[in-house]
Amino acid sequence: MKKITVRFECVVQLNGKTVLDSDLFHMLETIKREHSIIKTSRILGVPYSRVWETVSKAEKMIGEPLLMTKRGGKNGGGANLTIMGEKLLKFYKEGVKMLATAGLAVPIYPSAEPQLSIAYSNDPLLAKILEKLSEEGVSVKGFCIGSGLSLAMLSLEEVDVACTHLYDPLTKSYNEPYLKRFWLQGNVVKLGGYERQLVMAIGENVKEDNLEKVIKLLLEGWLKLANRNRGSGTRVYLDFLLEEAERRVGARCNHIRGYEREHFTHEEVAEKIASGDADVGLVLRNVAEKYGLRWIHVTWERYEYYALKSRVRSKGVQKLKEVLTSSWLKGVLLSTPGYRKISDRVEEERK
Repeated sequence: MKKITVRFECVVQLNGKTVLDSDLFHMLETIKREHSIIKTSRILGVPYSRVWETVSKAEKMIGEPLLMTKRGGKNGGGANLTIMGEKLLKFYKEGVKMLATAGLAVPIYPSAEPQLSIAYSNDPLLAKILEKLSEEGVSVKGFCIGSGLSLAMLSLEEVDVACTHLYDPLTKSYNEPYLKRFWLQGNVVKLGGYERQLVMAIGENVKEDNLEKVIKLLLEGWLKLANRNRGSGTRVYLDFLLEEAERRVGARCNHIRGYEREHFTHEEVAEKIASGDADVGLVLRNVAEKYGLRWIHVTWERYEYYALKSRVRSKGVQKLKEVLTSSWLKGVLLSTPGYRKISDRVEEERK
């Protein structure tokens, strides 16, 4: 006979709202030990962006920072807990001791079924959208896994929504050609989207400000690349740029220094360049400026949200659609460098 047990999770709440659960506890505890958000994401097997999103959400609820971070340099970057971060860990550990004393054993408690499940490619603006949904009472389960895997999960009906920005060189268009490849054509509805400015971020040791010359230096091995992961829309577009340049200069992409080492977020790429561990990398303008990096314009890309037709009437998907078409998002797009609403002038937007 199978043994059924009930277990409990310790949570720390502020005014009745949970600010610290077991997930955030393990993140903060690991950051405290490793002094690095990147190492924490790798050790826990959690996307870098999700660590940031989870910590940022708690910080906004509390009104105080939980982490102190510094950029890389000669002595390297890092992250440490603030006094408030240390206090939260202490509260949590005391709560776990209380559970153990009461004989309630391991602090595990399954969360409720989310109202919206979404797979996506790394995007700072999406983090704000998910936060907006949370404020409006929508519970969300997110998977930051890149554009290709997001469409794969949508095809398998493992999520309600997928966010993608995949460029197709044959049609010179974004996303829709890939719906057919993932057997999604006719089975999904586009909820909305926006455009993001993709730039080549360059380190302080790079003197060139011309994109073609920078790519040529990459192909010749003079510069080191901070590359994105396979399946991400940014990696797909970079490969397109490199293959085009390869035909012109006759070099091979697989000789590029740093090409095989993968980074899973724009933040991670920018951090490598800012610290001097890499010379260049394809990132969002918004992220490049956040890290104080010089950049060269590359293109405006389409970041779009697709939902399964069978789930488009669900509360979570409807709420997401409302946010994507809201005046709130229009205001955010106008006030955020490197973002804009989608233009119908396809040829002009690529310039």
